[in-house]
Amino acid sequence: DDDDEDDTGPTKSVTFAEQVLFNQGGIEIKVTGIDMEPYLGPEINFSINNGSDKSILVQIQEASVNGFMVNMILYNTVSAGKKSNQKVYIPASELEKAGIKEISEIEFKFQIIDSEKYETLYQTEPVIIKAEGSSDYRQKYDMSGTTVYEEGGVKIVIKKPVKDEYGGMAIPVIVENKSGKSLTIQFLDTSVNGYMFNFFYYMTVADGKMAISDITLYETELEDNDIEEIENIEFGITAFAPGEWNAVIDKDGILVSF
Repeated sequence: DDDDEDDTGPTKSVTFAEQVLFNQGGIEIKVTGIDMEPYLGPEINFSINNGSDKSILVQIQEASVNGFMVNMILYNTVSAGKKSNQKVYIPASELEKAGIKEISEIEFKFQIIDSEKYETLYQTEPVIIKAEGSSDYRQKYDMSGTTVYEEGGVKIVIKKPVKDEYGGMAIPVIVENKSGKSLTIQFLDTSVNGYMFNFFYYMTVADGKMAISDITLYETELEDNDIEEIENIEFGITAFAPGEWNAVIDKDGILVSF
């Protein structure tokens, strides 16, 4: 069950062998290890060697752990002929939300940009790094809840609201994307108990991955509308694939009652 109280992020210590993830045009990027101890979450260690004649900006996109999307932020400028060591952390809160107790594999893409001309030099295919000795581990997740969309390989599930630590409410949203393309999903025209709300839901989900995140309803906005209990929410869903103008999903008037 995804609500077990002992789901507090990864508890098993894992290691990654040093490996070259990208080597092209004089630019080499290696993963050199992982530190499981930091409070905010595990830190992945990268080494960037820019042997090209251009100053570059290296970014990570569409990161996932065990098939669940996570926020891994790398935004590092490396001058021509220089090197850089970087630590990129995986938020412990996101691992906890997905019930990840053991990191089996991490997947992402690199985008490498000419930092002076701001032109993309390289956009990689997904890069996968596997923890040593964890090839048999399979992540599971409870998909129960209200299914609000299930077409074309995309499934979106809304779970019951829960109190958050700040006095507001959080409504968990699960997205499973087997559409064959990455999708950026947004909720629009949102209301709670008939009152318009400004909650913001925006999530990019790579093909073959899942995402778990919350619709956050702030305490002040709930109080302003005299809402003590969430009876229902109504919203529309739109989703786009990178580089495409036409929406992959465009559905409005979705009503979920609790």
